[in-house]
Amino acid sequence: MLHFIAQLFILSLSWPSLVRDHAWRTRSNSHRKPTHRTRHSHKLCVKYNKIDNTNLLVPAIKGDRLCIKIDQEECEKGINDCQRNLRGCLVLNKGYKPYTSRDLSMKLTKLWHTSRKWRLISLGRGYFEFQFDNYDDLCMVWAKGTVNLTLGVLRLSK
Repeated sequence: MLHFIAQLFILSLSWPSLVRDHAWRTRSNSHRKPTHRTRHSHKLCVKYNKIDNTNLLVPAIKGDRLCIKIDQEECEKGINDCQRNLRGCLVLNKGYKPYTSRDLSMKLTKLWHTSRKWRLISLGRGYFEFQFDNYDDLCMVWAKGTVNLTLGVLRLSK
């Protein structure tokens, strides 16, 4: 699902700005020598060949845009994955320390009595994505609505 979202994000990039950014990075970093750590990790990637790029989509340039064609099957798979997801925004009361993902997951597990597993993905800055294995669990959590926690409120959206 995140792979699908990343591909949609890439579709919106403008090709000239991508080239300009790359040229700036290569000019500003050209005087630096690669560190030992960089060379070592590169050797590990080459040695074990754990990077599988066979299923990556091939980008194409159309006019001034970078485009990636997504076939119908992949698009439907991404849409089906998103149908079992909820997004949440954690709004904390002023002065409170934010929850860690683990703490939030434990608190919500006690509040939501789901029949199957669910996963919490931190999107940063108080935003989270909840992936449910079961659509009925998603409906049950969505029906409960906003979750009142001791330090703040978790507002859900589809």
